[in-house]
Amino acid sequence: IDNKIIFYAGYGARNINNMIKINMNTLKIIENECNNLLVNNKKYISLHYRNTDRKHDINNFLNKIKNNRLKFKKENIETIFIATDDYLAFDKFKKNLDDFNCIRINIIEDCNGKNIHYHSSDKNKLVLDLLKDIYMILHSTYFIPSVKSGVSRWIIQMIHEKINIFDINSECKL
Repeated sequence: IDNKIIFYAGYGARNINNMIKINMNTLKIIENECNNLLVNNKKYISLHYRNTDRKHDINNFLNKIKNNRLKFKKENIETIFIATDDYLAFDKFKKNLDDFNCIRINIIEDCNGKNIHYHSSDKNKLVLDLLKDIYMILHSTYFIPSVKSGVSRWIIQMIHEKINIFDINSECKL
């Protein structure tokens, strides 16, 4: 079981944070892949851009960043971490925010604009990629969510409640 990722987040799971426990092997994989980015980018903006079955206007995200550009520059924030289900989005952000260093931890599969949750060929990779994105978002200085996304709402809940699903010392309650 240590090498498997088991994850269920049915719609409306209000106390999901108490039901999830990341095992040590999975945590090591996540940390190994994410920590290099964290070391090189001590302060960064993260954004979760959901745009397959839950459509969002990329211009809203670009405008939020551009409208706060001076604030971010004053705080020496020059990096934006992008978590997305949209195969084309990273390049669009990079092109339109060329004065920022746009980074990502995952290169997602091209599902031709369809929901990656149902059309991805490797479900284990999909879940691990999601966990890496969440890990990076939780370490960011600012988070820009997708308002129609359950994942964004879950991350906001974790931030507000100061919950870290990656803390292996916390108890898992069912």
